[in-house]
Amino acid sequence: MLRFLFRLLLPLLTFPGIPVHEAAHALACRATGTRIHEIRWFRLGLVMGSVTHERPRSPWAWMLIASAPWFVNSILGFGIGWAACGHLSSGFLRWAALWLAVSIATHAFPSIEDATGLLESLWKEHPGWAARLVGTPLGAVMVVGAFGSLYLLIDLVWGLSIGWWLPRLVVG
Repeated sequence: MLRFLFRLLLPLLTFPGIPVHEAAHALACRATGTRIHEIRWFRLGLVMGSVTHERPRSPWAWMLIASAPWFVNSILGFGIGWAACGHLSSGFLRWAALWLAVSIATHAFPSIEDATGLLESLWKEHPGWAARLVGTPLGAVMVVGAFGSLYLLIDLVWGLSIGWWLPRLVVG
């Protein structure tokens, strides 16, 4: 019961990371020439945001679209955390920036839909051995991350590590 309540509260406490996550998907769609049908920046519920797009033309495009939030949210969360730890004196502004950093990094993991879409494109179609060699481990890590986020709070651990702990370690 406690975990269920926490899973409901976490998106509310870390809401800035959700539109950043969706923006990363949308930017990757544009970069790969994949047409976007709809973007939901934020909503309450099991699916907190989404980018509905046409089927990417290649598995490489799937890989970029599916993994974009992991890179974008992690880099942005770390950057804001680093700036807060290294350049802001303690006080409200520093803590607000650290909250923003953790919130953004917490939503780095792609969803199970992203992972399964990637894996289906690799194994139901015939993309070639190189795409399968690169994409299958990536898809597997995405599946583990998605399930770990639901049941083990890996997303929160990641957000705290990337947005707060690692910047503090780097700044010293």
